[in-house]
Amino acid sequence: MYPRNIKKPHAKKNIFKFISVKNSAIIMCESSLEFDACFHLEYHPNVISFESQPFYLRYQLEDGAHSYTPDFLVTLNSGHKSLQEIKDSKFSLTPEYLHIFEAMKKGSEAIGFPLHLVTERQIRKGFVLDNLKLIHRYAGSKHICDFKKSVIEVIQNQGLSTSGKLASVFGKSIGFMNRELLELMSLGLVKAHLEDSLFNEHTELWVKE
Repeated sequence: MYPRNIKKPHAKKNIFKFISVKNSAIIMCESSLEFDACFHLEYHPNVISFESQPFYLRYQLEDGAHSYTPDFLVTLNSGHKSLQEIKDSKFSLTPEYLHIFEAMKKGSEAIGFPLHLVTERQIRKGFVLDNLKLIHRYAGSKHICDFKKSVIEVIQNQGLSTSGKLASVFGKSIGFMNRELLELMSLGLVKAHLEDSLFNEHTELWVKE
């Protein structure tokens, strides 16, 4: 196991840069799919940090030793660390790749890191990714003003709420209310159902317990 640096990538590779508030860093990605995976890691409540292309690992196949670079090293709130390999769904289901992946898992587990395969179908399923990208536009500010505190209190009292209901309560426009809520969602203070539709004035909201 030894480190890898992709700040100076191969000339033929496109590098995608994800600005992570969680890590206070720019995460360098070698594909658009890895870039999209960052949104899930950024807003997963159990992920405390993540790092791309962390180091080279070795694994064994019939023809000898090989090396590869896991796409992400993920650290959970519990302190547990694991590696993620991001792959196109069709490619990841081929017998050839599955054989290689099993060998990669053994090599990873040998040095104490579980290796998980995450596919395009998981990353780009439904509306979740588009909603996470929308939330990310409003990430950055950690200041919680008095108005936002009032919004949180009203949602707590209502149990479940929506942007439309809150706009009526506070006498604000839907657009203004959406911005305030998306900022709170980027901080993890307000939760929403993101699976079924793009975030709108009817999306159900609740406060993190």
